[in-house]
Amino acid sequence: MSNQMDSEVIDLLAPEFVANPFPIYQRLRAEKPLAPVSSGGYLITRYKDVKDALADESLGNAPSRFSA
Repeated sequence: MSNQMDSEVIDLLAPEFVANPFPIYQRLRAEKPLAPVSSGGYLITRYKDVKDALADESLGNAPSRFSA
């Protein structure tokens, strides 16, 4: 299963994710806390990792298709 997780891209609009994302979040936290999403970018699933990323000045909001 780890090989599948290594190449898995998360679709945040998939019906099973929209209906109940919690089992997917739980699996991601355990197996792949930094997961690519189909719309671009990454999903960070652990609190400490999110906190660390927000405090890291080298990570920023470079202009992208998601910029306002």
